[in-house]
Amino acid sequence: MNWIVLSVIIQVFFTCVRASDKVFWYESGAADGMNEAVPIGNGRVGGLLYGHPEKEKIIVNEITLWTGDDNPSQVWGGPGFGDYQTLGNLTIDLPQHKDNTHYKRALDIGDAVATVEYESHGVQYKREVFVSHPSEVMVIRLTANKGQSYTGHIELQDSHKVGAHASNNTIAIDGKLQNGLRFAWEVSIHNTGGSLKVNGALIEFNGCDSLTLIVSAGTDYVFDDSK
Repeated sequence: MNWIVLSVIIQVFFTCVRASDKVFWYESGAADGMNEAVPIGNGRVGGLLYGHPEKEKIIVNEITLWTGDDNPSQVWGGPGFGDYQTLGNLTIDLPQHKDNTHYKRALDIGDAVATVEYESHGVQYKREVFVSHPSEVMVIRLTANKGQSYTGHIELQDSHKVGAHASNNTIAIDGKLQNGLRFAWEVSIHNTGGSLKVNGALIEFNGCDSLTLIVSAGTDYVFDDSK
């Protein structure tokens, strides 16, 4: 976990240096791994955004997803102690956006909103992501300066190999860890213009003016040793 601490220290340092605008700016999407992805969250639900125009990947997590169990004699960090888990990846495939210019990725520390902006085939696109504290959901908003500009598909990929199921405008996953902890997460998709279509575990969107995705997640963890 030392690399996570180091990453946080580095980001806090640059936040202090650039406190006048409170914004991190990037000129390209994040590389594989977690060091360059932009973090967002509300203390319970969080995500890491990679910001690639043609394929947005968001690693989704929830604070109580842990593989450990009731074992007071367990040595901290020893075998069987347990590990924190990610829920998995949410991906937004936009294959027509691979050719793009004027790319800008940002995280505004002041309002806790991550953005991705770029131009593709003469259309200006914007992606905004935040996690609501009162509603405890992640919100992803995709807009453009021209109608019918969004065509692609959305899918969920679970870290624990649990299959997703799609129905109407929702993709959902529910499963159980080996320690008995149950978890569930889903994304609901709301389109303006165009259409949505279920294709297996995916949801395809065609000719949409804009899209709003709402991601919710939770477990049945109870913070009470007696239970």
